[in-house]
Parts: sequence; C-alpha cells; structure tokens
Amino acid sequence: MLKKILLSFRGIIALFSYSFNLFFFGMILFIFAFIRILFPWDAWRTYFYKHMNRFPTYWADVNCFIMKTISRVKLATDDLHELNPKGWYLVLPNHQSWADIIILGNVFNRKIPLLKFFIKKELLWIPVLGLTCRTLHFPVMGRYSKDYLKKHPEMKGKDVETTRKSCEKFKTIPTSIINFCEGTRFTKEKNLKQSSPFKFLLKPKAGGIAFVLEIMGDYLHQLLDVTLIYPPGQASAWQFLCGTMKCITVKTRLLPIHPELLGNYENDIKFRQTFQKWLNELWYEKDNLILRMKQTTPVCKHYLISGKVQGVWYRAFVEKQAKKRKITGWVRNLPDGRVEIVACACEIILSEFKTYLYAGPPLARVENVEEEIISEPQIFNTFDLR
Repeated sequence: MLKKILLSFRGIIALFSYSFNLFFFGMILFIFAFIRILFPWDAWRTYFYKHMNRFPTYWADVNCFIMKTISRVKLATDDLHELNPKGWYLVLPNHQSWADIIILGNVFNRKIPLLKFFIKKELLWIPVLGLTCRTLHFPVMGRYSKDYLKKHPEMKGKDVETTRKSCEKFKTIPTSIINFCEGTRFTKEKNLKQSSPFKFLLKPKAGGIAFVLEIMGDYLHQLLDVTLIYPPGQASAWQFLCGTMKCITVKTRLLPIHPELLGNYENDIKFRQTFQKWLNELWYEKDNLILRMKQTTPVCKHYLISGKVQGVWYRAFVEKQAKKRKITGWVRNLPDGRVEIVACACEIILSEFKTYLYAGPPLARVENVEEEIISEPQIFNTFDLR
C-alpha cells in the first residue's frame, strides 16, 4: 500500500513538472512570436525565428531530465549515428500512449530537426496555438471535402496547391514531419473493434502519409520507421508518469523514399491500392518486430487466485503448467484461502499460462485472477511450491 502511495505521489509530481515545462516554454515562445510580429524588418524576424526554434529543443531537454530523475524511465534505442539534424525526414511511429510525444522528443532531440505535424488551417485562428504554429512554420493542411468540391468544382486541386505553398519554406529549412497513421492510441478493444489483422497494432491509414509524400516528396530524404514497444501491460500514461515501467524500447530504421511511393492517392485508384499495400506490409513488419521482442523479453507477474482453490491440488496443477512452459517463480497458499503466484517468462507464454490459471484442475472453482506486473523482475532458477 505504501509503495502504491509513493508511486502515485511520484506520478503527480511528474505530471506537474511536464505541465509546467510545457506552459513555461509555451509562454516564452508566445512572447517571442508576438514581438516578432511587431518588427517588420526581415533581419529582426530572422533573428527571432532563429532563437525561437531553439525553445522546443530546450523543452525536450527538460522533459528528458524529468523522465530520468522523477519518472525514472529508461529508453532502449538503436544506434542513431546515421541521423542528421540537418536532414529531411518523414517519421512513422506506432501510437501507444500520449507519452509517445515525450518519448519521441527525447529520442530524436538534437538528432533530427524539430518534429512537426500537419495542422488544419482552421487551427490557425486559435490565438496562441495559431501564432505558435505559424512562427515555428508548421505545415498547413488545406484540404476540401468531397461535398464542398461538388458544390465548388472550380476549387478542385487548390487545396493541394495551398498546402504545397505552405511547405515551400522547407526547401531550405531542415524538417521532420511526424504522422501517427493509426489515427488513435492502440488498445485491445480498438484492435478487436477494427478486426485488425495485426496483433499489437491498429490498421494504418494511408491517406495522410500519401498526401505528405505528394506535397513534400521532393524535399524529404528518407522515411524514419519507428516502433515503440512498452513493457507488457504497461502502455498507460499514468504508469509512465509513476515510473512503474522501467524501460521502453524504441526501434528505428531508415527507409528510402522510392519513386513508386509518390503519386495522387485521391484520384489514382491503382496508386492508392499499391500505396496501401506497401503501408500494410510495413505495419506487418512492425507487428512481427513487437512479437519477437515480447517473445524474448522476460517479465515477472504477480497473481492472486480467489475461489475454491485450496485443498483441490491447485498448487500442484499450477506447478505442472509452469514447468511445462519453463516458467520460473513460485506458488503458495495464503491464510485467507487464496493462492499466490509469482511467474517469470516472456509475455506470450504468461498470457497462455493465465488461461490455465482460470481453468484449474477438475475440482477447483476459480472466481477471480488478479494480475499485476512486477516492476523490478526477480530471478528464479526453477518453479517451486511454497
């Protein structure tokens, strides 16, 4: 109980720290942006813009410090020496948690240009957000709906041209465009609702990426494929803040942008099918990578089994199932009638093991299985009865 209280306290402090950091640099950026508007001279505007682009880097530096000292989350990353802070990239990560932005900011800070999103032109009218996005040169997405184009056919193609003009500055300014093409955070419920063909990912939406490549394909040098792998069962933002997840794996690889990836996704049916197939294949590779990591990364879980589970050979049944799967740990009876288990293996094996905990031997009647990740895995040589 005391440990949970301390972890919650840590999470509150981390949340306050991240929020204050965002507010602090946001206000400074807003002040600089406002002053920049007051000066019509190009030399002054260039001076302010140069310094304003440093603030997101400083913001990410502070986030990294908070992650290491308060949340105490470690990042396991690949060798990133091939990345160039003066390059042009399209970044394609999977989406697991709102903490993804902080994690990606820490991983790629000072290694590639500032991560930027395409924003809808309507957002430019929001006072602080619009001014900040304009000042940092976030690209503007100016697309018209099909219904609008039916009523105004003369506007066809002008939305692409508007977006293309907003990207003209990127010919000379190194840029990283990030696109969460799943559209939303992954959950098991969303995965089932979509009937997703992927085990650990949602279906990717190709339209946004294809549009970015159509507009900026001549500027972007490479695709940066990023796969975020959280500890089993620990992808929530609150667990990230509390530091119950000790390590997050970030796998990266650089991919070339081939000419066949550039085309008119909206009007060319053949290109649309080809592009969607390419993206699906990329997502299958991500899914298999996550599966391999989960099959090889050990994790320890604590189980409490309630019901008629004592005096019915339940412990012996658990021991047999554990040793059959080379699971290490122990099982024991508790004075309150429950059975306590600590089991260590990879996530895939423990998921299968849990189904047998519910089943139990013929005379047992399992009412509930409480499951909890052990944040600091222990090492056992065998599976023992206690």
